[in-house]
Amino acid sequence: MPRINKISRYCKPDKKRKIENETEKHHFSEYQGSIKLITLLILFRSLFKPCNCFRIEVMFPNEEGKRQSIRNDSTSYVFEPIGENQLIPSTSNQAFSNTTKNTNYIQEVNIVDIDQEFDKNKKTEHTRKRKFDDNILPSGSCLSAEIHSDFDDSQPLDLSCKKKFKSSQIIEDKDSEWIKKSNTSISFDYSDKFIIQSRYFNNFRESKPDDHKFNISEIASTNIDIQTFEIFLYVLHFGYHKKCLDLKTKNFINFLEAFTYLSCYTNSSVMYTLYKNLTPLLVSYMNYVKLKLPDETVKNTLFKNSMLFLPFLSTIFRTVDVKFDKNTDELLFSKKSNQFEIFFFDTKTIQKLIIRATFDALILITNEPNIDTELFSWLIHLYIINTVKISHDNIYYSEAYENDKNYISKKLPSGEVHSNLNIFFFDVLKDILLTNRYDTRFLELERIALSSYDWNVFTSFGNLESLSLVNCIWPTNIHFFSKLYFNFPRLRILKLVGLKLNEIFFNNLIKIKIEYLDLIDCYYKCRNDKLIIWDDDNTLRGLRIDYSKLGYECTNFLIKSKNLEYISLRHIKFPCNKSGSFLLGRKNFNSLELSGFNLLEYISNFFYADIEFENLSLTDMSSIDLKCILKQKTLHKSTKSLDLSGCPLDSVEIDFLKQFEKLEALKLRNLPSLEQSLTDLDFSFKNTLISIDLSNSKFLQKDLAFLCQFNCLKELKIANCDFKPGFMRFIKFGFSCSSLQKLDISENQLDIHDIYSLSLLKNLNYLSITVDDRIYMQFVARYGNISFSKLSTLVLLSTSTTKIPMQFITAQLSLINLHFINLTINDGILSYLHLRPGCKERLYLPRTELGRGLHSVELRSEHMLLKEISTIRAAISKVENNNRTHLALIKGFLKVKYRLVEKVPNKSLEEAQLAKLYNEIEKRKIHSKLYNARKNELVSVSDSSIWLKRGNTRPRNEAVSCYIQDRNVFWGADGVCQHCGKSGKTVDHLATRCEKMLGHDYTRRHNELVRYLHLLLLNRYKFKSSKQIRSHSVQEILDNEYAEIRVDTRIKTDITLIEVGITSQDSLQIVETEKLRKYDLLANELGLIYRCSVEIIPYVMT
Repeated sequence: MPRINKISRYCKPDKKRKIENETEKHHFSEYQGSIKLITLLILFRSLFKPCNCFRIEVMFPNEEGKRQSIRNDSTSYVFEPIGENQLIPSTSNQAFSNTTKNTNYIQEVNIVDIDQEFDKNKKTEHTRKRKFDDNILPSGSCLSAEIHSDFDDSQPLDLSCKKKFKSSQIIEDKDSEWIKKSNTSISFDYSDKFIIQSRYFNNFRESKPDDHKFNISEIASTNIDIQTFEIFLYVLHFGYHKKCLDLKTKNFINFLEAFTYLSCYTNSSVMYTLYKNLTPLLVSYMNYVKLKLPDETVKNTLFKNSMLFLPFLSTIFRTVDVKFDKNTDELLFSKKSNQFEIFFFDTKTIQKLIIRATFDALILITNEPNIDTELFSWLIHLYIINTVKISHDNIYYSEAYENDKNYISKKLPSGEVHSNLNIFFFDVLKDILLTNRYDTRFLELERIALSSYDWNVFTSFGNLESLSLVNCIWPTNIHFFSKLYFNFPRLRILKLVGLKLNEIFFNNLIKIKIEYLDLIDCYYKCRNDKLIIWDDDNTLRGLRIDYSKLGYECTNFLIKSKNLEYISLRHIKFPCNKSGSFLLGRKNFNSLELSGFNLLEYISNFFYADIEFENLSLTDMSSIDLKCILKQKTLHKSTKSLDLSGCPLDSVEIDFLKQFEKLEALKLRNLPSLEQSLTDLDFSFKNTLISIDLSNSKFLQKDLAFLCQFNCLKELKIANCDFKPGFMRFIKFGFSCSSLQKLDISENQLDIHDIYSLSLLKNLNYLSITVDDRIYMQFVARYGNISFSKLSTLVLLSTSTTKIPMQFITAQLSLINLHFINLTINDGILSYLHLRPGCKERLYLPRTELGRGLHSVELRSEHMLLKEISTIRAAISKVENNNRTHLALIKGFLKVKYRLVEKVPNKSLEEAQLAKLYNEIEKRKIHSKLYNARKNELVSVSDSSIWLKRGNTRPRNEAVSCYIQDRNVFWGADGVCQHCGKSGKTVDHLATRCEKMLGHDYTRRHNELVRYLHLLLLNRYKFKSSKQIRSHSVQEILDNEYAEIRVDTRIKTDITLIEVGITSQDSLQIVETEKLRKYDLLANELGLIYRCSVEIIPYVMT
């Protein structure tokens, strides 16, 4: 780990710490020798590792004419208002009070004078200054006197204690050659030894020359000044530096934003140390904003920068980690771990925050002393908390059950949870929940105990829309079910897992407008009381009662809801002495899941003659029950998705399966056996089947030929079937070469012929495969690399990533998502990854055709060799031909490469080279979108290339514009638009299709274009001769002797006069003529005045 500062302290020993060290000494001595050896190896490697360093200069044009403010040591200290002083405030409770008047000022803390050993002449001055600080600082300052770091080697300078430091071990920048500052620029040496790295600067590590110049506006959009940027560079270099004391409060946000603009990253320990020492400055900024701005503006300002404040939450607790997942907007509170993690300084607008906490973390927070609850409360109030999740081990039923149907049986029973604490009594949850109870819409509690106090807090969430209680315990005196409707009138989703229910719950269930009800693993013992029948306006659409013991009467009551669309009855149990028949409330359903229970006693009326299910799941069913269901005629005509995984299929069941007519998806996973071969069977759904899943079925290799009859198959999964090499020959891919889009053949053995058959599937967009290095190397030697032009997702399972598989990965030019499962990564393999494929052909196209106008060495050499072979002497030509050099063979080479029939003149060669470049571009799905416009007669490529042809754009801006035009933007893992949250985050969507951007971004872009066109027309018609667009403003009406220009004004194009007359039927024709001629003179005058056509319409009635 790189060292930030080596500091040797001389202070009074801590007795407690001494005792702890004595008890731990014998444990440490066992590993002391190994630790020394490892330390020496790390030191040796760091000393002899080459440092990749280059010079960067950043220009600050706005600093011209300004003088830097230099602090004079002889100047007397003045206690100034917030925003002008530069001292660290104390985090006293007054700083967070909205009612206290004293927040206009901050308090200074003790400052360590680390320069006293270097300059003893200033000793008296430093002593005077320290005495002044002691007079200001109260004895009970909330700032801790110890360095806030989890490791000693990277501790920053402790600026809040009076401990003396050994001057020989203090790292001080006497030699400041690495950074130089002038009035308008800063130049510094950036290297991989910086504690905090910048991905923006790293992009220039391999580029030439070694000196790079930037304007500050190019790397940071905020108006950051030169002093703040200098402090920022020191923090990048050392992780933290004493110069942070010189950071002005009003520039605090610009300082934090600089980390995000330059895409900085570091390890989590350095991040913790940095933000821990920046916490007082955060308090200063909060006071400054409250003092200078009105309340509404304060709220908007803090909300806008809320993402910048999230890392400060992780510094409040010593024993708990606070981590934010930007993909899910989840804030996780968990027990602190020593796991090494990389922290990225990202910026994102957080609309609604999801709180996720473990029970152990809440206990640790409660037992942790000296927590700054005021700071935590202020930070957490910046966000709208939409969801709260509390679990025993950070595993939730709602996330795990869909992937693992046995999740309930694996988890701890409810009796093993903690039952002696009030979870809502924790100060953290008080701040989170009580102040956000009207914003919280989703609450999920799993395997925890709730007390009477918890229920009082719990029932205050009147706007809850979703409630999930999984294996929870509550007191017996709590009447939760009877007040369910009263406490949660807006509840729509209710999930109760592992609870004991009663009649009160079911009778009150009818009053609530529940849309989805989940009663997995619940118990109910029916008494003599009968359950109330559902009314006609109930809203229940989804019902899941898997593993439940509700009894026949209760189950029959639930499934009679007339609006049910989804039913799941997996592994439900009934008393052995109970018999009857289920009666469904409707005939048409969207989905039904049945598994693992005996239907014989209850099935007589469950599947009656005309019942229909669009999606039917019958996993792990007995053969008798399966026949009773599959023989229903209405299912043959209505079912589109069928799951028979784990079911033994005999000849009778296969005959029933053949009769399904509209199947689009079929799952036959984990089939135990097949009594009849599938090869020669003719299925009625052969023209409708789109997806089939045969994974984990071990005996189907010889029956794979039955897949040939499905003409529209788009998805095929045959993973983990233990197929031997050559299994692809059983699948005649001629039927599906054009239709198959998703293929999973992982964990099967492949040979060269299997890979060749795979290469014929040109329309694949998803592929999951296990690649063997030796087999693929043999295939590449014979056929070359495989390239799928439309492949967007690739999953590699149980593969060792060497150079050969990386060749396969990098050959997929349209690849977006790459997943590794059970993968062995060899050293140096990441250098083969080509994460951002660019349109290199565009570099060599002319600027008049949307190209960059660069010269390709390959293309220029072809011109030079062709010209040389035409002018050399015969003797030289003879020698070249005898030696068969590249010069001698150039004409034949060009004819073959560009498929030329005639001779190869220079003009024809240039046209052929351009044609080949365009052909290469058209092969790419993304890059070809721009150049497909050439085929449109209404599009002018020449006019579209004016900005490139003139070359008056900065090279960096030109590259970014071309980068966007090529759609060559990889947006990260989620790939969802941050504005609408619905569509994928693509260039086309963000540029023209996002409905959320219509009111601001698109309108502003439209108005800017109007402003440019307005200035162009003004210059063309001699209204003005200026080309300064920055200061130009659009006026509604302008006219001169040449033209009249109107912007956003109405133009009268014609006038209509309507004359109404009522008369008798006899004089109808006469009155119509009279009305038509009556206003002829008026119509002529209006036409002359307004220069438009006038129409008279007589309207005569009788």
